[in-house]
Amino acid sequence: MKISLFADDMTCFLRNKSSYENLIVNLDLFSRFSGLKLNEEKTEFFCLGVQNLSKSLSYEFKHSIKILGVHFDYDELSRKKANFEAIIKSIKKH
Repeated sequence: MKISLFADDMTCFLRNKSSYENLIVNLDLFSRFSGLKLNEEKTEFFCLGVQNLSKSLSYEFKHSIKILGVHFDYDELSRKKANFEAIIKSIKKH
């Protein structure tokens, strides 16, 4: 499990189902001891790689997600459009 923190945003990169289960246990422990809670309305899960974990886990997985301004999407065309369309428009404008 790799964790990246920026301000109040946390991004977790998980390898497999056991990493996911470990994350949930650790978040629960953190919540119990700190009094802080995960905002489930803002929590998003996106599976990178070949493993399809979305069918076996309790949270809903997204088909696209934005992390620190970078869009991740299973569809290559959508991903390129989301990441580069505004930049290309700006370049053409100038």
